[in-house]
Amino acid sequence: MQLAKGKTSLTEAWDGGSSQNHFMLGQIQEWFYHDLAGIPFRRQRLQKIIIAPQPVGNLTWAKASYESIRGKIISDWIRTGDGFTLKVTIPANTTAEPSLCR
Repeated sequence: MQLAKGKTSLTEAWDGGSSQNHFMLGQIQEWFYHDLAGIPFRRQRLQKIIIAPQPVGNLTWAKASYESIRGKIISDWIRTGDGFTLKVTIPANTTAEPSLCR
């Protein structure tokens, strides 16, 4: 559709009618780290981190790591039946608080 309308770069929407040269439909990488794994990589300089994964649908586990300025942050969760286990690794001299978003 975009080529049919003469576009030479990716447009903001699939129909090719919106503005040009945009990262297509948002940033999925941010969703994986921030929402699914719960790693707040935009607040990486804080000494207290809130890890808030948001499990979706029938997804049963997720694991992600992020190298912040302070060190490596790892969020690893698994959902089984009615249970939910969250394992978190944080840098030295940092505190973390889990917060399950439903």
